[in-house]
Amino acid sequence: MKALFILTPAIGHYTASFPVINSLNELGYSTYVTVNNEYESTLNSLGYNTCVLNASPFGLDYDLVGDYSTSQLKEVLSKRMEFEMYAFRKQELKQILVHVQPNLVFIDAQNATDFIPLYRDLKILKSKVFFLQTTLSTSQTWKYPNYTSLCSPNKTMKIIVENLLNRLYLTSNRVFDWFRFLGFDDKSIITKKFREEHIAILYSPLWIYPIGCMFNNIPKLIVSPQELEFERKFKNVVYLGSSVNKNNLVTRMTNSDSSKELLYISFGTLNLHKTKVIESFLDRLNLALISFPNLTIITSGGMNLELINRNKDRWERIDIMSYLDQMEVLKKCDYFISHGGLNSIKEAIYFNVPLLIYPLEGDQIGNAQKVKYYNLGLCGDIEFDSVELIKFKLTSLIDDKKRYKLKMEDFNKRTSYYNITERLQKSINEAVELL
Repeated sequence: MKALFILTPAIGHYTASFPVINSLNELGYSTYVTVNNEYESTLNSLGYNTCVLNASPFGLDYDLVGDYSTSQLKEVLSKRMEFEMYAFRKQELKQILVHVQPNLVFIDAQNATDFIPLYRDLKILKSKVFFLQTTLSTSQTWKYPNYTSLCSPNKTMKIIVENLLNRLYLTSNRVFDWFRFLGFDDKSIITKKFREEHIAILYSPLWIYPIGCMFNNIPKLIVSPQELEFERKFKNVVYLGSSVNKNNLVTRMTNSDSSKELLYISFGTLNLHKTKVIESFLDRLNLALISFPNLTIITSGGMNLELINRNKDRWERIDIMSYLDQMEVLKKCDYFISHGGLNSIKEAIYFNVPLLIYPLEGDQIGNAQKVKYYNLGLCGDIEFDSVELIKFKLTSLIDDKKRYKLKMEDFNKRTSYYNITERLQKSINEAVELL
């Protein structure tokens, strides 16, 4: 039996998926993971079977990167009219399917449009298909905050208004894109290819905010405990629990002064486009940390070499390092300032490390609100929190350390019933072949 994982090539997505892959190995499956050239050797060194997939997914604006001129838009439009991205992606995916012949296929929910070029071949192979989601749920309901919302769940009217405005924005943006790309916008391309591949209407696209889509009646596996959600009732969704990964992509260790409390600071690995925002925040954080001489500071720059290299002597209290083993740091850590990625939150909870979340974008914003709402830590505004406000929040985190740790211990106890291997086996047994 074989299982294929078609993942977004990013450390966070691989890290979140490793527990699922390892569990399938325990169940007797030979597992294969798609990688681009950048990550092939890394995953091979960890013992995973890899399949190279360099072509970008279609219909998700991967062809729109950074600031683009009118001439670039013309080139993008020309390629969209030829469905060039779709053709390249489909060709590489087909080669992988021919090579692996998988019984199970797990598609990264971030790139769910891969379902369309895969559909016909998966029907022939009689493979069972799942979406693997490395964020909390992206489902939208009127009475609960969107996964990028700043709202807490007890502000019902504000949530309804916000969700209405989001949908109006989404609709107007799609109308604008339709005119801008002459009918070759993302939604139109996805819809056209869905029909051309003669995919059963049972699996019709389900549009999500702010970009992309899912597909109806395909089981969704979320690598998180459901207890982190605001809403608890989602159809066709299986939560796999916290499952903290034991196979880290980095192995370098750090030393700390055991006589002082340890504050760990990290803004993830994929933050290159937010370098200036992070630098500005670290300027203010550095000034705030001068008031906390009993804290030892460890800061990770992830893969952001620009952030690391140009700020070596910039701050008195902050020295940015790369390739830290976050799991090892958190074992010894007392507090964690994080961007709010789901992997980081799960790992902090696992080791009972109180969180101060400064989200950068996307689902991190909603994650921060969940951490605050469930009393697992605090959150702030990375662009606008002043030095004094940062000091106040750090003081609050330190003063309430015992309370936050007790909440995390309780959370771990309440979510200890998850058995990822059993849940995977049950999901596989209940899944059906594509129609």
